[in-house]
Amino acid sequence: MARSTIRMKVDRTMPHFLATILTNVAIAVIEAALIRLSMALWKAFLNSGRPAAAHA
Repeated sequence: MARSTIRMKVDRTMPHFLATILTNVAIAVIEAALIRLSMALWKAFLNSGRPAAAHA
């Protein structure tokens, strides 16, 4: 009986562990995409040819 209880506990813990890792990876990918997008928009804004006073 003790063996089956341990096996069930591992089976329940493993998907949660994998879900946690996948969630962290997804958040990191989204953060990286948002940072790249904001940097691209900032560069486009700086290169738009507006006078320096418009950046303030």
